Amino acid sequence: QQAQSDLLNLQQYAQRLALLQSTLPPPESRALPLTTLIEQSTMRHRLTPTAITPDPEEDALSITLPPLPFSKLIAWLADLQREHDIQVQTLQVTPLPSPGVVRVDVLRLQRLFSQ
Repeated sequence: QQAQSDLLNLQQYAQRLALLQSTLPPPESRALPLTTLIEQSTMRHRLTPTAITPDPEEDALSITLPPLPFSKLIAWLADLQREHDIQVQTLQVTPLPSPGVVRVDVLRLQRLFSQ
């Protein structure tokens, strides 16, 4: 009885482990410097950062962007998290007079799984 229970638990853990491993970013993504990933991603999303300040000790960076639609910012940040496990540490935006447009005052990103 105990052996059957242990086997069932191990099978469940194996399934959970497989699921977690499938959600990891690809190995080549983890091998690239964070700054490179951000530069490539901003180009794909047609964003033009005005400044990127790396913090290599924490595998993080701060980025400054010109005013942009809030929906475009959120879509880009969601892609970063989904594709590269890059997460928002800090985000402060100010709404501008144009509907849906924001100014990014503070944006700090960090990779969850380091190289």
